[in-house]
Amino acid sequence: MQSPVVAVRDQAVTAYLRGDSRAARQELDRARSEIARTGSTDLLARSELTGCAARVASLEFGRCDAFEPLRPDAAAAERAYAGYLAGQLPPAQAAMLPPAQRSVAVSDDADSAAAALSQIADPVSRLVGAAVLLQTGRANPAAIVQAVDTASAQGWRRPLWPGWGFSWSAPSRPATPARRSACGAASRWSRGWPERARP
Repeated sequence: MQSPVVAVRDQAVTAYLRGDSRAARQELDRARSEIARTGSTDLLARSELTGCAARVASLEFGRCDAFEPLRPDAAAAERAYAGYLAGQLPPAQAAMLPPAQRSVAVSDDADSAAAALSQIADPVSRLVGAAVLLQTGRANPAAIVQAVDTASAQGWRRPLWPGWGFSWSAPSRPATPARRSACGAASRWSRGWPERARP
């Protein structure tokens, strides 16, 4: 059974990806309150990293500021995940990542990375993996198509606003409303993409 903290944290992530920043902040504050009752610094670090992962999934790259004050007391797995989200994970630490991200992290090339990405069942994890691939220069068109399709299928507007839609380039795929939206994002954002997205 899912713990209350995890449930609230997942609701915060979903709200953020939907584009509802106010609801996301409220849910994250609720998660922090629940964690404060436990006194668990590991749980707090994990929660803050989950929030940062949602931002990475939306191609908002950068340091996870909420995690940094917790870093000295955080477990090695949390420090490794923070490095992964920043695109700076040493290969030797890949085994400490959440299971869904391990095969993406150790992929030798863009094709194998895209294949590993397609095996991730959880849509948030898939989008995070794709974002890390993009951040580290290993995202091929197949990975980007997966990311756009994932965000579109879930109704997550935020990742498509400034980010994943820019690389939509698959004219042979059916022009569903979600994919037309992705194409629109591509048109609006492609010119400013490199400056906007680079860490």
